[in-house]
Amino acid sequence: MQVFISFISIGTDAGPFNLYSDVDGFTSAFETGVTRQQLLDGFASSNAPDGTNFVKVLSTGVCQTSVLLFVPGGITTTTTTTLTPTTTSTTTAGPFYEYTQNVTNCASCGVFFIAGNVISAIALVPGKWYYDSMFNLRINPIAFVRMSAGPVNSNISLASQQDTCSAVVCPTTTTTSTIPPSTTTSTTQVPTTTTTTTHLPYFNYLSAAGAFCNTCGTIGVTGGFTNEFALTPGKWFYDTFLGHAIQVGTFNGYVGSFSKSLVDASLAATCAAVVCPTTTTTTTVPPTTTTTTTKQFFVFTVTVGNGTSSSACTDPGFPNTRYAGVSTWANGVTIYTNSALTSVLNGNNLWFKNNAALGTAWQISSGGVILANFTCPATTTTTTTKVTAFAISVGNANNNITCDQLSYPTTVYSSSAVLANGSILYTSNAMTTRVNGFDQWYKEQISTKEWLVSTVGVLSGELQCAPPTTTTTTTIVAFSYNIQRSAAPCGTCGSTTAAVINNKVALTINQWYYIQSLGVSGRVTSLIGNVGTFDNNILDSTKKATCAEVNCP
Repeated sequence: MQVFISFISIGTDAGPFNLYSDVDGFTSAFETGVTRQQLLDGFASSNAPDGTNFVKVLSTGVCQTSVLLFVPGGITTTTTTTLTPTTTSTTTAGPFYEYTQNVTNCASCGVFFIAGNVISAIALVPGKWYYDSMFNLRINPIAFVRMSAGPVNSNISLASQQDTCSAVVCPTTTTTSTIPPSTTTSTTQVPTTTTTTTHLPYFNYLSAAGAFCNTCGTIGVTGGFTNEFALTPGKWFYDTFLGHAIQVGTFNGYVGSFSKSLVDASLAATCAAVVCPTTTTTTTVPPTTTTTTTKQFFVFTVTVGNGTSSSACTDPGFPNTRYAGVSTWANGVTIYTNSALTSVLNGNNLWFKNNAALGTAWQISSGGVILANFTCPATTTTTTTKVTAFAISVGNANNNITCDQLSYPTTVYSSSAVLANGSILYTSNAMTTRVNGFDQWYKEQISTKEWLVSTVGVLSGELQCAPPTTTTTTTIVAFSYNIQRSAAPCGTCGSTTAAVINNKVALTINQWYYIQSLGVSGRVTSLIGNVGTFDNNILDSTKKATCAEVNCP
């Protein structure tokens, strides 16, 4: 018989393909070496055995996989021999009626699903049951999908309509032989034979052999079985019901129900390759219940013992770990040296402070018991902020005019060592009153940058002034400072006396420097103003926080 096979898409690593028929249990290929492109273009074969209802397409190359195709119209095979055949062709134009469907065979009403929808030439009633003579099946349209252009894939008559599956009448298989009438000629006419064969799409196989799992010791043939899909005779699988390996025997025809749903690709080639489940014996030992009572404890880091409460209050170190049964110390609480709370601390009536209560000193007895407590006086912390002085020009709304300024009559102060956007300028080194910059530009002497200063002293704009293009007469401008100088030689840090120096560059208030002209250490206390000459060329980068840190030559 002739079959036509066409695929919409095939993986690029699949092929070439062999084609098998269910007539011989898929044992002998009726086509070999079919290419991937032939199947995509549509492949026609006249070599399929008569009565073929399923074709197995097997990839034989790198990708070894297979697919089982149902042959529409293959369930009924009709052979007709007539003396003068008459062919009548009727073409029905669409549109046709397309429905989702439930499908079951004529042997029973066990429902199984078939991919795709039913397309009928007539309108059907969803929920009713019909007989489809094209495939000898019972059809149950579920819901109308659309009007389709076809082609029709069913042959359903309204006369077969029933409310239930079991009420649908399926025809029985008949074989009819018709002898044509005798003629007056001497030619003997060949009788016309019409054969109708009906079967169901479940595959029955004999079991070729059975074997004990893992050992493959033969236990004899165990009888046949029916599978939902076609299998390759000779392959092996593990039977969970029987508990041993089974070999697939010869194909034994079709039946109306199936007991297994094995997939051919999952079967093993040999008995030894069958994966058998292992048996694990688990022995459960009743648990042993142990009741342990643990004392609750709290951990504290504690100072060493001090002779007085005041010395304990000022003790900065907490080198020892101690324990208590409560989270907070109080008079009468016992302090221990271990977490088991079995070894008491010998406090020798000294005073201690713990890290959890820094404001209290505690007197602990030789028996570890807190005898008294003392509230430590509050500690005052003084933070000193470094102040840097900057000489700036008068303000101007025009930044071009500001860049031309060569005089810096005003000294301002900032916590920033180097000015930047966001820095705040103050009128004094106490840094309590901010400079009102009137949103004008000011040139800073050291960097020769000009800054836009807001009404609250915040720098919000920056420009680097270009060097002047004209020839000018440069007047040396130095900074005159009040200082407190130490005694000679340099490095003698004791009492100081007042002095005045004129330095080439600006220095930082309250910082110590080596005073070149005096040969001693000195602390800059305030800026007097600008002068025309200088007697020192001290770099601001040599400043130190204390007299002892000054680098003496």
